Amino acid sequence: MDSDRVVLEDSSSARTFFGFINKELTDAKLTTKLLSELLVNEENRKVLLESRAFELTQVTKVNIKERTEEISSTIKSLMNRTTDIRTQLGKVVREKLPNRCDDASAYLKLDKIAQLDKSRDYVLVIYFIIFASNKVNSFLRDGNKTEAIAIFNQIRYLRNSCSNSDCANLWKYCSEVVDTWEKELQERFAVDLVNLLEKVGWPQRVEIANPSSDTIKKLQSTIRCIARLTLGNLKPPDITRPSILIDYKQNSPLVEIMMRPLRKRFRYHFCSSKPTNDDTKPEWYFTQVKHWIRDLVSFLETHVEGIVISECHTSAILDFVQALSEILILKTDVLLSTSTGRVDDSVFSKILEESIRYELEVKTLFEELSLKDKDKIPPFVNTLFSQPMVLTRWLSIEKRGSLDKLDILFASPTAWNRVVVPGPTEISELFVMMLRFITDRFSHLRQPGQKIQFVELLIEILDDFRIRCIQVWNSSNSDKDHVLKGVLVGETLGYVQSILESWESLPFFVNLDYFWGKIRQVEKEDLEFRRIRKFSGISKEDKVLEKLLFSDVQERYTSSIESVLVSMSQE
Repeated sequence: MDSDRVVLEDSSSARTFFGFINKELTDAKLTTKLLSELLVNEENRKVLLESRAFELTQVTKVNIKERTEEISSTIKSLMNRTTDIRTQLGKVVREKLPNRCDDASAYLKLDKIAQLDKSRDYVLVIYFIIFASNKVNSFLRDGNKTEAIAIFNQIRYLRNSCSNSDCANLWKYCSEVVDTWEKELQERFAVDLVNLLEKVGWPQRVEIANPSSDTIKKLQSTIRCIARLTLGNLKPPDITRPSILIDYKQNSPLVEIMMRPLRKRFRYHFCSSKPTNDDTKPEWYFTQVKHWIRDLVSFLETHVEGIVISECHTSAILDFVQALSEILILKTDVLLSTSTGRVDDSVFSKILEESIRYELEVKTLFEELSLKDKDKIPPFVNTLFSQPMVLTRWLSIEKRGSLDKLDILFASPTAWNRVVVPGPTEISELFVMMLRFITDRFSHLRQPGQKIQFVELLIEILDDFRIRCIQVWNSSNSDKDHVLKGVLVGETLGYVQSILESWESLPFFVNLDYFWGKIRQVEKEDLEFRRIRKFSGISKEDKVLEKLLFSDVQERYTSSIESVLVSMSQE
């Protein structure tokens, strides 16, 4: 009995246990099913919400753009309407016809209407600036740089439009907003550009770097934003710029950022206590700058030039070369502009030769690239050497160097030999070559008056050469030698004179002839005025004033040749 009851109890307990388990499993299945259905519903709801959020974002962007365009259009129409109302009011006030309105208070009401219109426009402008500033901030937060620049340019355009109005406070407010945003945008884009330039290897590893296409796209996008930010900038010139750079336009923000590492390297090597900063070696820093131009211009032409031309209608290559030229100008000006100069005559001559070579190479590069506005960069040699003190020293060095070369020419044992028979003597060819070298150097100057000073130096050298030739002829010991030297001297002087005659038809000297004639005309008028005051006649000085450039020295050469021929005929 007891055993049977135990079995029954065990069976009952088992059924109860398994029933509980089945119930729990059933409840768990139901719960799992409900959770699965709830999860599916939540996922569907999430997809629906994301889709709705995307649609709202697109609609918001479209509405913002449409609202911005609507506000801009409204402001323009209100400005036009205000101008028309102002014109009509002015016409009514000027005419004040009794048959139009006999009540004088009507004109006061018209003035009140005009004031209310101005107040409304004033509020609209302020509202637009606040609205546009918020949009710029929103676009920057979302990473939409292009739209931020577009809205900012509208604010700047509005500021520029207010510059000629009588609303001084409004213009001040607009200027403060524009300056604030401009500074922030420039700082943001400058940081982005510096990071991207490092990725593309600027400036040392440009040729070997292999940036990704995404990096190049980001670089070009940033450059485009900086270029658009540059447009409409009405900032005054930088008064802290050195006076020697007065003819050079201020560098664009884009070029300034790209020049930072180059300026740093230039100062490190050539403006410090490093061995490379040797004043007697100007070819070192000229060569370095030319090396940068050769290596980096191709990168600018590929990735920068097209964007800057399309956005700013200027050349990034021209701006870049100008910035590098400024580095050289400031470096060499320190060596040349002091009263005595930090360098001796030999180094001065080196700097002159390197400057001429640099200007010619840059000109050749611009011709190869077919740049349109290449003449907008001031000439390098003229900028440095047209300064009064530097020009005076150049003339002095040129004169001493020419006289030293004449000493060498006349001391040469082969001076009177003929290089080719028949042909001119060696000394005549070398002398003409020396004159051409001098002319090629001073032709880089732009002011005709400064070129005339070098022409006067040429005339002085020509006279010195003529006198030395006559002295050589007179110093002959024997009659036979005297006749032979007379023939050679006469031919040498005749050859030089023929070269001077051929120069009269060259455009370079024709232009100088014209300027020289103007100077002589002023002198002649002054002479006539003094003659009238003294009641005296005009002497042969008038004839001298009518002569141009090499006329006097040619006459002296002719006279010397005739003297030699006459003396030889008498012997």
